[in-house]
Amino acid sequence: MTSDSEPALACDKRSSIPPVQPGTTDSNVCVCGQQSKIDNLIEQNEMLTTQSKKLKSKLEESNMRCLRLTDSLNLKLMLKPQEVVFTETEGFPDKEKLKKISEAASSDYVFVKLLMHNLWPDGFRRRTVTGRSSNNPHGRVGGQTDQANEPSAKIPLEPEKVSYVEDRLEEHRLYQGDTPAVARVKAKECGRYMARLFSYYGKK
Repeated sequence: MTSDSEPALACDKRSSIPPVQPGTTDSNVCVCGQQSKIDNLIEQNEMLTTQSKKLKSKLEESNMRCLRLTDSLNLKLMLKPQEVVFTETEGFPDKEKLKKISEAASSDYVFVKLLMHNLWPDGFRRRTVTGRSSNNPHGRVGGQTDQANEPSAKIPLEPEKVSYVEDRLEEHRLYQGDTPAVARVKAKECGRYMARLFSYYGKK
């Protein structure tokens, strides 16, 4: 026989469970009594993530500033300004042509594009730097390659020409006023500019 105290006991047990806050469901509410601590830890984690990103950005800016200051000091110790002269190589554009390309380029990508059009006048159809297909070919939809339109083999660029473009990009940055260390860092982006060029002109 059930006593009158049993319903009261069941009611007391239910009342000990924290109430569900508006806008939440039973599945994402902690019933252990530690919800406030969990919320606080989540908030602290988001704050630390934001601070980490800001610190990383400041570190990159600081490193670049350090490179500029170091090069500036080195140039002053040389007692005379460094004259930037494009390297002239047999079979490639001469110094004056390179200067004109540098002066006409509105960005590093444009410089690489103009120079590559001079080196490969027949265009870039079926071309890649290494001869392998791009990991993200132009026209891919939903992560799938269009086998009907994708050539079975790509034609690699001549390694000596690739190295030539990379070296001239560094000289272009020097000609535009960058210090040697900064120019070397920016010249490392040459491969990315080439890939961008192939994504647009590779099927034309």
